[in-house]
Amino acid sequence: MQSFRKHKALFSSILLFVLCVLFVACSNTEALSESQVLLSTAFPIKSDITVTIPTSGEDKSAFDVKTYIILNDENTTINGGGASFENSVLTISGGGSYSIKGKLSNGRIVVDTKEPQESVSLYLNGISVSSSGDSPLYFASSVETVRLVLSDESKNDITYDSEAPAENQTQGSAAVRSIGNITVEGMGSLIIKTECATGMFSSGSVCIEDGSLNIESTDDAVCGKNGIIVTGGSIYAVCGGNGLCTTDSDPGKGSIVVSGGSIRVESKFDCIKSSLGITVSGGSFDLTSNGGSTQQPGKSNTGSSVQGDLPGIKTPIGAHSSRPIDAEGANAFSAERGLTISNGEFAVNSSADAFSCVGRLIITGGNFSVKTDSTAFYSASSMTVSGGNIKTDYCQNGIEAKLTNISSGSIFINAQSSGFSTDSTVTQSGGTVVSVSENPAAEGKGIYTVTGGTVFAAGKHPVHGTNSTGNAQILSMVKASKNVLLAVTDEKGKSLFCLTLPEKCDGIWFSSPELVRGKSYNIYIGGINTGVQKNGVYQGSSYMPGTLSQTVTAK
Repeated sequence: MQSFRKHKALFSSILLFVLCVLFVACSNTEALSESQVLLSTAFPIKSDITVTIPTSGEDKSAFDVKTYIILNDENTTINGGGASFENSVLTISGGGSYSIKGKLSNGRIVVDTKEPQESVSLYLNGISVSSSGDSPLYFASSVETVRLVLSDESKNDITYDSEAPAENQTQGSAAVRSIGNITVEGMGSLIIKTECATGMFSSGSVCIEDGSLNIESTDDAVCGKNGIIVTGGSIYAVCGGNGLCTTDSDPGKGSIVVSGGSIRVESKFDCIKSSLGITVSGGSFDLTSNGGSTQQPGKSNTGSSVQGDLPGIKTPIGAHSSRPIDAEGANAFSAERGLTISNGEFAVNSSADAFSCVGRLIITGGNFSVKTDSTAFYSASSMTVSGGNIKTDYCQNGIEAKLTNISSGSIFINAQSSGFSTDSTVTQSGGTVVSVSENPAAEGKGIYTVTGGTVFAAGKHPVHGTNSTGNAQILSMVKASKNVLLAVTDEKGKSLFCLTLPEKCDGIWFSSPELVRGKSYNIYIGGINTGVQKNGVYQGSSYMPGTLSQTVTAK
């Protein structure tokens, strides 16, 4: 009986061990599957093109540190194989994982494996590496993927200030430079400073999964030629070029995909620029291009709102040589193909367009706060809005596209020139649109057609070229001052629409499902509203009338 119990206990232990192994294997498979799903769905079906960005596809839990390195200039020590140190250069020549800590006051870390396509993981446990000769961190062409793992609570500094003339520098020169792919992860921080080049450059792709990345550079902050993926972590970049950018013009390459994390960029050129398309499904963005809009108290477009003057480009670097500071090249988002946003938080302050693309611009969700001296949303093709909460505090033009389709969501436009481009065709079947500007709706060749939803337009001139085939509408030449309440009520005093005007107006156009053709409606100026504001519009009917300005009949 005791022997049976011993065998039974042994069997139970073996069974428990097998189950644990299976659980870990399944967990790793699921994690890999989620990553593959993210990459395979980089662009929704409605976008112009479907792309994937290559990653190593390796099981991250399988890495074991093989070599421990303590940097101390010429007294650097190495415990393990695959690495050597000579003439202030740490050379890693074997695949696997390396733990690195310590300081190189004027040296480099070079990864160049003997076997092609070997993967290398660098566990950074608090390093400080500076160089005046070439890239402090350089990964050669023989390495397919390098993982930079920022150990928990570690602070890692990379400083690059080349003394070489610009014509002698390598194209793509950067503080962290790689011929292959770079993946950044871990819960530590990586601080990159360079007065002569790009912060991080990869001829392949850059994937940021975790960690805190802080970059100050005179050229681009992060450039992944083939693509950039951000799934988590935080990025803060102050740069004299583009913030996050891709440059590859080959078919299917050059996309930027963001599904999470926090991105804050202050750049002289585009904050996020893709040579293909941009897809955002999550994350938070705080973007300032070329100093932001000049229409803010105490602001100019010559420097950063937080850091003072942005770094100037000391020397021409690679493909970006001698490019002038041009407001037209200082967009917050810029894509050579489509731009698709399904979720995220966006605080944008740009001197040029806030969201700009050559292909289709698609918004299905997200919260937007926009200030720009140019156009808030620009597409050379078409724009579709089927969700989200959009608010432009200041812009010259609100939405500029050949064809705009709005089916749901909330849009509030405060524009100095046009709410919608004067030659565009706009169709609204749902949602709420508020446009306050000199030309609040499409004019000239443009047509604004409402079949559903609510639209309110106010401006300095009467609205033309509009029609409502579904809802009833009212037109009025009512005049109102800036920062006063304007309300539309029915004959019983129920508030149908109420907002605080961000600019003065000489006429309004209002179309809503609550309007009935042939019935009269009152327009009030002033009064009190105790309801809750959303995008400048009061929700509910908690309105105490002010001065009756006009009574109009819905058509």
